Amino acid sequence: PYSGMRFMPTGGITLANAGDYLALTQVICCGGSFIAEEKDIAASNFDKVREKAADTVRFVSGLRGQK
Repeated sequence: PYSGMRFMPTGGITLANAGDYLALTQVICCGGSFIAEEKDIAASNFDKVREKAADTVRFVSGLRGQK
């Protein structure tokens, strides 16, 4: 019944499984709190958040290059 819809999954997304979701034609993008974890924010460990964000951008850019 939802064949014409596109989705943005957000629950349970990690860098390890984001590619599986993004490979689905129904998935337009993913959201994931794994990039800015509560523990890193609480500790003001923003270098770690930037590092995870950069890793994610590199990962997704690599996926796009495979299509």
